[in-house]
Amino acid sequence: MTTPTPDGNCAKLLHDVAVELKTLEQARERYSPQLAPDFSIFDYVDTSELGLSRILGLVQSQRKTWPKRSVSALFYRKMPTEPR
Repeated sequence: MTTPTPDGNCAKLLHDVAVELKTLEQARERYSPQLAPDFSIFDYVDTSELGLSRILGLVQSQRKTWPKRSVSALFYRKMPTEPR
């Protein structure tokens, strides 16, 4: 994609944007059955302090079964062990 320049490249920019938008629309139509673009885990998870504590409790109970380099294990290692 190009950016407008003082020499009048705006028409090219508008054309490029139109092509990109059309491509995005076609991709959404083609792959929409496989994707969940409006999905948010926070629509289903209790994000109150008690709800998050329960989730972290589940995470802690499963911690021993994780591979050493899993994303969850690395995330858990960054969590503080003592309350602030």
